[in-house]
Amino acid sequence: MITIWNFIVKKNELNCGTFIKAILQDTNASSALFIGNRPPKSQLLKGIPHLYLLEKHLCTGKKFEKLKTKLKHLPDDVYLSFDLDVMDVQAIKTAWDQGTLTIPEIMQCIEIIKQHKNIIGADINGYIGPPDIFPDRSLYLKIANSILLS
Repeated sequence: MITIWNFIVKKNELNCGTFIKAILQDTNASSALFIGNRPPKSQLLKGIPHLYLLEKHLCTGKKFEKLKTKLKHLPDDVYLSFDLDVMDVQAIKTAWDQGTLTIPEIMQCIEIIKQHKNIIGADINGYIGPPDIFPDRSLYLKIANSILLS
């Protein structure tokens, strides 16, 4: 499993953290790679071998080399969970803490994952905001098309 998201887990609340926890518990996930602005909470990962990559390190140095190195430790088949909160506020405004990744960085990240792994499932989540803030559907479509199309 590869998850690109902001790590917030609140008890008894449906959010990205509890969603990922359910996926890890309900599937045959053998390991997880988390890319985000802070490490995931330990209660999320009981019994799941995992790796972590700080989003600000994703594109530094030799572009995406750290991601390529982490991918070597995952099985060939991966599930990709993508949280819009990891993106820069210029890309999308959400009601949660925003990340720093740009649309081109995300597209490159997805392409690298596709080059090295088989994406067998995916989700895009992370927008729950005020009703007056509606994310542009074109961003969802761009990410989904990047994941699904070869």
